[in-house]
Amino acid sequence: AREHDIDLSMSYMIGDKKIDVKAGKNAGCASVLVLTGYGKEYRDDPDLGADYIAKDIKEAAEWVIKR
Repeated sequence: AREHDIDLSMSYMIGDKKIDVKAGKNAGCASVLVLTGYGKEYRDDPDLGADYIAKDIKEAAEWVIKR
């Protein structure tokens, strides 16, 4: 982020695993879990902490664009 002058508070981490969501949160990004791939395993995890849960990458991208 420093090397490329990326504002992580304005960035998003989209993934299908709990570790992806946690990585985004730890970096200061908004995190989105997609329910494709492994995502369905984490849908009801009370400790997930995702800012949004999307059915697929298209829905995740649409959510990011609206924000």
